Amino acid sequence: GQFGRALEAAHAALEIATAIGHREWMAGSQSALGALYVDMLAPEEARPPLEQALALAERLGSRHWIHHATGSLAVACWLLDDLALARAVLDAVLSPGTDMDSVHKRTCWARRAELALREGDPRLALEIVERLIDSAPGMSRGRVIAFLWKVKAEALAALGQTEQAVILLRAAVENAQATGERTLLWPVHASLARLYSTTHLLSQAAQESAAAQRLIQELADTIPAPGQREGFLRRANGVLEPVP
Repeated sequence: GQFGRALEAAHAALEIATAIGHREWMAGSQSALGALYVDMLAPEEARPPLEQALALAERLGSRHWIHHATGSLAVACWLLDDLALARAVLDAVLSPGTDMDSVHKRTCWARRAELALREGDPRLALEIVERLIDSAPGMSRGRVIAFLWKVKAEALAALGQTEQAVILLRAAVENAQATGERTLLWPVHASLARLYSTTHLLSQAAQESAAAQRLIQELADTIPAPGQREGFLRRANGVLEPVP
């Protein structure tokens, strides 16, 4: 969640890779920069480096960076309200037979599950995320993967299974707090706030919304450019639904 420092590092990496002509690390640095802009909810700034990274990775035949760039580019597309393009981007690397055997292929599959939710297909989202959980290396009783727990909870909530969704989201909050994943923690709090609000647990909804707002402000305070900071605040707070 240290966005300013992360931007400095990403730009420095790209400058070094470009200076020495290392094309694979140019692709990697562009992709990392684009992914960072996605976390900052700045899709307009994310798309150019991600598209450049993807084009270079395809010329190099680097499946690693192709999948890395694709996962983030899909998010940038749907943040820009272009679900059709997000689907096309993911369909270029995923088919029903595509394995879940590398970290960035798994990320693309997770993004496909998120897209299914946005397209109103929670059953598909649930099917994908359960396959991701079942195939996760080293899974054991009690282990939590906060991002997948969040997506599964949102799919279950959409299917009316709110009690189980709350349990998953609470576990995701605890895990993200323990691992320090602040860029993931605020959306989980936001999901909990929405779920509590729909079930008329307004006190709990207000608490979760307040927790999300605190984290959003803390993250925004690390962004040095005023325009980027204001854009992050606007989009992030727009995710939070007003609690009655």
